[in-house]
Amino acid sequence: MGSSMKRLRMLATAVGLLAAGAAAAQQAVPLPAPLPYPVPRVYVVPADTTPVDYYGAIAYQRETGAFGYSYDWLTQREAEVNALGQCGDPQCIVVTSFRSGCGALAVGARGAFAERGATQAEAETKALDACGDASCAVKAWSCTR
Repeated sequence: MGSSMKRLRMLATAVGLLAAGAAAAQQAVPLPAPLPYPVPRVYVVPADTTPVDYYGAIAYQRETGAFGYSYDWLTQREAEVNALGQCGDPQCIVVTSFRSGCGALAVGARGAFAERGATQAEAETKALDACGDASCAVKAWSCTR
């Protein structure tokens, strides 16, 4: 029993020392003085902030008058494939494709004319001017974002 008591006293002494150390560690430490100016907020911006170019296209089939259009695709190929898919006739062809802008298709007695422009109005005006007669009308138009 004597060695058990000795161990208990050693344990009690160790616990007491730990408690004293913890009390010493919990002493109040003064906080640093507040800054005399507001801390600016930091915003994380993605590394690549390059604007995205979007593509569009217009497809047309002269004999049937079928047409299709697409807009806001990441590649010219995707835009053209989707315009052809919307056209619905296996003989459709892409008459215009455009990047970050608009396209328009005007049809008249002399044929079909497709043009590009920065806006819908510009593309339509150019297509109607190319068509060149009173029978011309805009058949399709499309713009990217």
